[in-house]
Amino acid sequence: MNRGSIMSPSFCAGPCLNLSGTARPAGFSDLAGSPALTGMVKHVPRATWDRRGDRPIATSTESGRRPLDDRIEALLPLVEKPARYLGTEINAVRKAWPVEAQKSLRSTTEDAPRITWLLILPDVYEIGMSHQGLRILYDILNHRDDTLAERAFAPWTDMDDLMRQEGIPLFSLESRRPARDFDVISFSLQYELLATNVLNLLDLAGIPLLSRDRAEGDPLIAAGGPCTGNPEPLADFIDFFLIGDGEDAVGRISEVMTETKAMPRKERLLALAHIPGIYVPRFYEPIYRDGRQVGVEPSGDVPFPIRRTYLEDLEAAPYPVKPVVPLITAVQDRLTLEIQRGCTQGCRFCQAGIFYRPVRERSPQRLVNLVAAGLASSGWDEVSLSSLSSADYSQIRPLARILTAALEPTRTALSFSSLRVDSFSVELAELVARVRKTGFTFAPEAGSQRLRDVINKRVADEDLLRAVEAAYAKGWQRVKLYFMIGLPTETDEDIEGIVSLARQIREIGRRYGGAKKATISIGSFVPKAHTPFQWEAFADRRALIDKLHRLKDKIQSRWSVIRWHDVDVSFIEAVLSRGDRRLGDVILKVWSNGARFDGWSDFFSIDRWEEAFRQTGINPTQYTRAIHPDEPLPWDHIHLGVERAWLWREHERALAGHTTPDCRPARLAAREPVPRAKNSRDERTVSLCTSCGLDCAGRGLDRSDMSTFAPALGAEACAKLQRELSSSLALGPAQLPTAQQEPASLHRYRITFAKLGRLRLISHLETGRLLIRLFRMAHWPLAFSSGYHPHPKLSYGPPLPVGIEGEREILDVQLCRPLQQDLIDQINRHAPEGLRILRYQHLADKPVSPAAAAHSASYRVRVPRDLCDLALQEKRLETFEQTGSVIALKATKGRQKTVDLKRCVQVLQWHPDGPVEGDVADQKGDVADQKGDVAGQKGDVAGEKGDVAGQKGDVADQSGTLIMELLLQEPSGHVIGPLPLLREVFKWSPREMSRCRVTRVRLLDHHHRPLASDGVN
Repeated sequence: MNRGSIMSPSFCAGPCLNLSGTARPAGFSDLAGSPALTGMVKHVPRATWDRRGDRPIATSTESGRRPLDDRIEALLPLVEKPARYLGTEINAVRKAWPVEAQKSLRSTTEDAPRITWLLILPDVYEIGMSHQGLRILYDILNHRDDTLAERAFAPWTDMDDLMRQEGIPLFSLESRRPARDFDVISFSLQYELLATNVLNLLDLAGIPLLSRDRAEGDPLIAAGGPCTGNPEPLADFIDFFLIGDGEDAVGRISEVMTETKAMPRKERLLALAHIPGIYVPRFYEPIYRDGRQVGVEPSGDVPFPIRRTYLEDLEAAPYPVKPVVPLITAVQDRLTLEIQRGCTQGCRFCQAGIFYRPVRERSPQRLVNLVAAGLASSGWDEVSLSSLSSADYSQIRPLARILTAALEPTRTALSFSSLRVDSFSVELAELVARVRKTGFTFAPEAGSQRLRDVINKRVADEDLLRAVEAAYAKGWQRVKLYFMIGLPTETDEDIEGIVSLARQIREIGRRYGGAKKATISIGSFVPKAHTPFQWEAFADRRALIDKLHRLKDKIQSRWSVIRWHDVDVSFIEAVLSRGDRRLGDVILKVWSNGARFDGWSDFFSIDRWEEAFRQTGINPTQYTRAIHPDEPLPWDHIHLGVERAWLWREHERALAGHTTPDCRPARLAAREPVPRAKNSRDERTVSLCTSCGLDCAGRGLDRSDMSTFAPALGAEACAKLQRELSSSLALGPAQLPTAQQEPASLHRYRITFAKLGRLRLISHLETGRLLIRLFRMAHWPLAFSSGYHPHPKLSYGPPLPVGIEGEREILDVQLCRPLQQDLIDQINRHAPEGLRILRYQHLADKPVSPAAAAHSASYRVRVPRDLCDLALQEKRLETFEQTGSVIALKATKGRQKTVDLKRCVQVLQWHPDGPVEGDVADQKGDVADQKGDVAGQKGDVAGEKGDVAGQKGDVADQSGTLIMELLLQEPSGHVIGPLPLLREVFKWSPREMSRCRVTRVRLLDHHHRPLASDGVN
């Protein structure tokens, strides 16, 4: 499932209302008020929804039903990755909701939240949780007493379908409240193809898709992010856009929302329209001429044009020190630090370089403080220095040295999100690769020097080849190069230039031996609004495909892999990036025909889009053609600060083959000199204002001593910052061996922990990552392996299948120093609900690994009354006992094998009258004589909230308990678990299985002895 949009450089940029920050069947929306749309949407039956009039209503607790939370819980075992929907992550914020009196405009207390925000990045959880802008705004809003912010992401297709079948609306992760309950639902638009996901989520929430159809009680729908540079294609669906940085704006939006809470919806939006950077489409009527949108006309007293808002002082801006840590691996699963915002390199195709101007930096002192606080509260093992061009940060060398020296003893890696194509970038990467070496990415963009001059990518072939050679020489095995095709003025010679560079890189790899490999990634040029190339055409699709095939034939080999972004996806991206308000009909039509997750290759359908164009009578090529310079543009009313005349001047310089130097003043004055190739085109020391329109001088942004640029660091200041960071990490070089050393002796411990409640829905690997993060947060002196990818020396017990709880799970850990009880207590303070360390035991000798020592396991299964009664009536357990064998299919390495489940059963006993006390390990041949049910013990799991046996509704709905003891491997060596056995014995469907609560009570060795003791240290 490729998502080519991740290539976008704006994906991890700062929050520009990243107001959440960087689908097939339609469903719940009422479109009755929109005659033109009648019959367009294929509705899923809504018999399970409460209704008032003709509107679907969903509440947290519905009359005659279980609470929404319980209904969601029932679905999670049925989906591919239930951990996407748990909301129990480390540092997730759960604030008290406003009481109903507050929601109905009655008196409120000063310290209670008055405005509630639902922040959404409309893509899957793993991508949404990687977006730093969402983290920033989530932190800012929840630090305010008057606001509450929660998160939601696009449910994956399996969860989306189940939610529609069960009538469950879009909900927030933290409180699992319906999206309709929030005052503001804000979407972060990081790339154009999220448009259909926005509609799908509104529909799933039960909110009318069109802004004009929403009632007074509906939430206000907001959007921000880089795509708001041209908001017109989504203008019919969004109540207001924020153009620019969101840090200050969200507070002002909340204040205006509070002040206008008793006003009609239209008046509230009018008040919001006067906040700098806010665009409310309903107050701006589109003007059409000759079938094209040539502008908008403001109605009433509203700002015109709408000017982008941005932070002038990034140093003083708030930044999260307790980021939410995902329970599953995110696309960017690391502590991300935005070291600077903006870029003045001037690449003429790059929208982000315009959207985030001017450059503003955080100081090394501030960044060191953020590293210390962020690692202490997250346990991540990697710090990423993020910006559009990280090597351009004025203090990048001293900062990298400080962080590397302090982080290396803790085995914490340092990485950069974006580096230039030069040897200095390799030097930086080599400096920070002492802990972990991964791939190395360069972006020359074009295959020839002539074409790189056109796009203002000031990099020579010599720069690229020297950088690759330096990477190979310093031990990197893989490099990745990113090119674009279809650029303005491109010729066949430029395409052949890509081939030539690939071959030269191959020759360099041969000189250094080993398994040197290169990945050549190709994308199609997409003209973007507010760039010097906004007037250029999107290239002919057939010609682009021919070029890709030519490149593949000449480059693809065992040492080089070529990958490319789907040309049809790029075509639709081009249509949306330069579209007007009429495209709203196309987006609605394509969504109603089944579109969702269009940024994913598995779901995108060009046929669906072309059918929508035909049905709406819109020719998409009118948006991808070349545009005359005098022609009005649909986004002319959005002013990003850069003047249109400057953009056209850059366009003319491009066609003439002239480059424009970086305009950043006093640029990199503190950086040590870096040797460059002869005839290198690197102009990093030039300081020249190009008069783009931002008036940096008037704002005081052109002086190197202003807070917008980081102060220069001397040797003494660097040493001081390094000592401060090492001390705060509590694991300095004097206490922990460096990555190249091994401790003289190790201390081995067996840890017993419980994994209950919602955490039963995270996998074995995810549990391991969570535990390691908790160990790091609690400053455990972990011992590490050696090599390129050092990892903690841990040995886990047998994997616990997803959906099964564990009351006494075990792992062995090796430490450099003795373990103390206070380190256990620290983990339990940080751990998410459902996970708790129960006990630790010192191991004098090197033991057999827990996985090898475990021979069998005892389980307890709580069964609902109806399933219990049916099982007793049909005598399914008796049938199983009388059967000679029970054969099931098991998938192993892509092949199906047969397994006799009965060969693994040691004990299988049924207690139909209610919860049984005890477990198999305590039995001496008679389960019925047991007393003291483990899950019901007072203080079990040391006061764990929501103890399994005591969870609301758990015992009340149960009337039967199965006690099982199963071999972990059946005699032929196949690993097995309780779920296949239950399915085969009782013939339960997946939905019936999801209603049963399965708990692994304890692990047993070959002598039937428990591997973990009872009790708590």
